[in-house]
Amino acid sequence: MQAGRGNAVRGEPPVQLRGKSVLSVSLAGVPVEVGPLGFLQPNPRVAERAYRDLLADEHGEPHRGALAFDLYAGAGVTTALLRREFAEVVPCESYPESAAALGVPAEPAEVFLARQQASGRAPELVVANPPRGGMGPAVSAALVQMAAPRLQIMSCSADALVRDLAVLQAGGYVLRRLRAYDTLPQTPHLELVAWLSRGTGES
Repeated sequence: MQAGRGNAVRGEPPVQLRGKSVLSVSLAGVPVEVGPLGFLQPNPRVAERAYRDLLADEHGEPHRGALAFDLYAGAGVTTALLRREFAEVVPCESYPESAAALGVPAEPAEVFLARQQASGRAPELVVANPPRGGMGPAVSAALVQMAAPRLQIMSCSADALVRDLAVLQAGGYVLRRLRAYDTLPQTPHLELVAWLSRGTGES
């Protein structure tokens, strides 16, 4: 039993009884292997559309550049897609199994952002796909301080996204577009993608 409500339901480490230890799938043309405690979108067709939108600008044109950060990178789908357009993509993931698969240290997003900013890294784009609790005040404030020209967020909680957007907009970001995706039909749950940029004028 889980004592309280949270972003994850995990107990003791899983024990493999038989068969493969990972699930191998392809999402948006990216081969992905997910372990028993990993996360994968349950509706691949809608998820692929959401991922394509997440990585393009609000007009549907793909972002391109020298450096992008991928926060809450999970199974690495968005990281792989971003690497088709950016010279360098640095993923961030706090769950050890997923971080190991990505080849990066497991660390919270706020720690990652502080470390990158201290080293003088300046991404042209930051993509974030946080869990249901959202990014939270610390990560949102760190993103304001980093001031990347473009910030794009996928969220599975409208309430959490509203809280995060309040911090980002107070810090100078402008919400350019917001789109909803019915990833779990016949339920009240939606995925949302928000397009933000610095400044107050037209993009």
